Amino acid sequence: MKKLWMHSKALFTAITLLIAFGCGDKGNDPLEYDRAALAANLGDNIIVPAYSNLQLAMTAVRVSHASFRAQPGVTALTILRNDFTAAWCAWKQCSPFEFGPAASVSLRSAVNTFPTDTIQIKLNVNAGTWDLNLAANIDARGFPAMDFMLFGLGNDETAVVARYTQPADSAHLQAYLGALVADVQALVVGVQNQWTGGYLATFKASLGTDVGSSTSLLVNELNRDLEIIKTASIGIPLGKQTFDQPLPEKVEGLYAGISARLASQEVIALYEIYLGEGLQATDAYGLEDALEALKAEYNGSQLSTTIRSQFSTTRNALMAIPDPLSNAVVSNRAPVEAAYTEIQKLVILLKTDMASAMSILITYTDADGD
Repeated sequence: MKKLWMHSKALFTAITLLIAFGCGDKGNDPLEYDRAALAANLGDNIIVPAYSNLQLAMTAVRVSHASFRAQPGVTALTILRNDFTAAWCAWKQCSPFEFGPAASVSLRSAVNTFPTDTIQIKLNVNAGTWDLNLAANIDARGFPAMDFMLFGLGNDETAVVARYTQPADSAHLQAYLGALVADVQALVVGVQNQWTGGYLATFKASLGTDVGSSTSLLVNELNRDLEIIKTASIGIPLGKQTFDQPLPEKVEGLYAGISARLASQEVIALYEIYLGEGLQATDAYGLEDALEALKAEYNGSQLSTTIRSQFSTTRNALMAIPDPLSNAVVSNRAPVEAAYTEIQKLVILLKTDMASAMSILITYTDADGD
């Protein structure tokens, strides 16, 4: 009886110690940040409003194109160009969200694959018929294709207007431009409807750290988007994959000449996600708050403030590049090189340090390393 009592006492003591140590370690739990607040703020105040803003911007493009189609002229073209540029910048707020509804329709590829295939566009226009969902047209749709249609058909506004009014294929040109606009708008509306129709609740409820959790999806796509900026938007035109031989024709926004502007807008969008800010949120719960809660450090400093500083430096470096980028990569490479270096630093901080601190596995692979 005494032996049984002693064993029971020892077991009780062991259990008590385990509970005590377990409670004592709670503050050091690597997952101890408010994942619910993070997902709710991102979904309610950043992601859904970004899609709504893009949808409104595309509606403006569709209206201005209808006016241009009904009465082509320099003034109507200028309004259409301005609305198009605003919509392209609005897309940059949505580009990092290539998961869930966007992934189901490959939205990023459908609306922003560049450089555009001008030969395929001309084939479509000449034929007078097309199916933008065909694989052959992946490079002949979206914002880059509209860029060519609005800015690449002549040396000035008068020449572009003439292409839409005088040649025998002018009706086909107008129809194709209208199809491009309608295609992007339909895709955006479809994704937006899925978010508001049920996926938002799914996103806010997926609070684990597994591959399918909301935070994992967001962090992975945020990093992938940043690497697209590094490689496709800046690196390839600069010649980073061609032994420093620049490829100016590979820039995004080639015909409008807004390549650096688009890249800086995209980094600003990523920065706002990191801070937890957006169209309907001011300094709410973001990734920065998660890192602060985790007390993550980097070289003796707070990782959160290090990333904030690097975001700011990267944004400023991109804004220092004079557009058109297609000229800068050839004749004014220094600011482009500086921006590329800063993006590389930011990639490492987000992909390695932030992901590790948040116990998030990076599941995609990039072609050229970090």
